[in-house]
Amino acid sequence: MIYTINTATNVMFPVIKSVFKLSDEEVYRMINNEHSKLLDKLQKKGINYSELKRALIPNQKKENNEVCLVFDTMQIKEDFYGNEVFDKLLPLMDKDSTYSVLIGDYIDILGEVKDSQKMLFQNLKESIELVNETIFRYSNQYFIVYINSITDGQLSSIIGGLKEYKAFTGYAFLRTDSKFKSYLSYILSDLCVKNKNTVICSHPSDLDDNTNINQKGYHFEENGFRLKSINEDYYGTFLSYKIETILPDPEDVSFSFNALFPRFDSMEKLALDIPEGKWGYINDEEKGKGKILHTIGFDYQKKKKFFRNGIQKKLW
Repeated sequence: MIYTINTATNVMFPVIKSVFKLSDEEVYRMINNEHSKLLDKLQKKGINYSELKRALIPNQKKENNEVCLVFDTMQIKEDFYGNEVFDKLLPLMDKDSTYSVLIGDYIDILGEVKDSQKMLFQNLKESIELVNETIFRYSNQYFIVYINSITDGQLSSIIGGLKEYKAFTGYAFLRTDSKFKSYLSYILSDLCVKNKNTVICSHPSDLDDNTNINQKGYHFEENGFRLKSINEDYYGTFLSYKIETILPDPEDVSFSFNALFPRFDSMEKLALDIPEGKWGYINDEEKGKGKILHTIGFDYQKKKKFFRNGIQKKLW
């Protein structure tokens, strides 16, 4: 079972498919063959792939949270502010949970969009639970740590331990879709998969598989974690958590389907067969995805028009 495949940020498979003009059946075999190699690499390092499921798929349990922690680097004197942040954060991370950690600055990738900084400030303001005072000067001043599956108790311990740290601006719950969450999906990058007391990172593809190196330099081992690293080509493709977004990469979605089906035509030609009960849940604005559907122009009476190509016309 392949829990995730990421070809949006790791272009190895798209490039190979394009250069060698592979059929979907050949792509299917290639993906599954490479995934088998990943399992072997993990096993040799004492890592059970099945234990990583929670870290690699979107949160399925209501009692777990998808959350980001926001830090104001203007209140950090150290140039390598990530080191200071993780020196505060790592001692607060328990040794029982499993989740993915992504990091990055709240950079502006909106180019020439008018008032982009105002938009980014507004999205942050609407999402964050403020813990310490901050003065917004520009978006880049904020460093974000994203955790994809953490319980209330685990999160409470982290927030409680950080609240006196002035650079800790606050946190945002990201259980549901939002502009802020979708934006983060484009700007954050992988740090690690934390499996209990083991931290799994990536290492350059030209290094030996027996290598275990800490490219980021954060003090994992000093805080009681075992560090294991995996070839970045395999890590980036099969161990990279994808933050859910209302604007997914069509090619990435196609490769995800192709990893499951040896004969895959096109995502745009897939019709959806949704039972009435499930359709009602999807339309529910409180429990389901109703707000998103209604935003892009669908409602309960338009089930017959709800096809993948219809959604694409709305989003892309």
